[in-house]
Amino acid sequence: MNIPSCGSGIPNWQDRDAYPDSYDDISEGNWRWEFLRRDPEYQRVWSRGTDLRNAEGILRTPGPEDFNICLKVFRLRFLSDPFGNHPISVQTQLIDPSGAITLNPPDVQGGHGSHLVMASFDLNRPLKPQLDNIYETLKYQQRSRKQELVIFRKHKNKWPLYLRMLDAQAQGNPRAMEIFNHLKNEAYLHDKDAHPELDVGNPATLISDWQKAAIEVRIKAIRYL
Repeated sequence: MNIPSCGSGIPNWQDRDAYPDSYDDISEGNWRWEFLRRDPEYQRVWSRGTDLRNAEGILRTPGPEDFNICLKVFRLRFLSDPFGNHPISVQTQLIDPSGAITLNPPDVQGGHGSHLVMASFDLNRPLKPQLDNIYETLKYQQRSRKQELVIFRKHKNKWPLYLRMLDAQAQGNPRAMEIFNHLKNEAYLHDKDAHPELDVGNPATLISDWQKAAIEVRIKAIRYL
């Protein structure tokens, strides 16, 4: 079946072959990029950026009003074109998270999913209580992060489907029944075991749940990967 292109680097949600078959098909860095470039806020920040010289329109610097979100949330020095067809190694642009976080004594503050932190100490106060407090806080955050990552990756086999859910919403947001029928027919033709929920779930509820899960995974992929 010949499915028309949407005219951008983001594929038509109906084109099964335009998406990874499984989580293992691409690296985690590329998964982060696939979810990041579908983030509406990232797309808005890109639209306000300034083209880098000699970058042929595929790289931009963020505007002054967007520098903070690029540093702390997107963790990027430069913005890559979210709609481009060209392959881009976003990993090479990632800012070392430790340079974006300062922990004010004796508290540990959130780091937007970064796994590296820095702590500062008040030399006018006893050091041991500050060290003990930070140690206990970091232990708690480490346990919480591990638990969150396990939950986050629990349904990673559905990440290709979630990309399609995000694209369907961005490309006119077709009715749930239209998405359901397309996926049902696709499963019948290609892989009947791909999404067993299609045989037992309520169409509207199932598609709604998948769309909500897709948004949640997009947010966490930007944060954790």
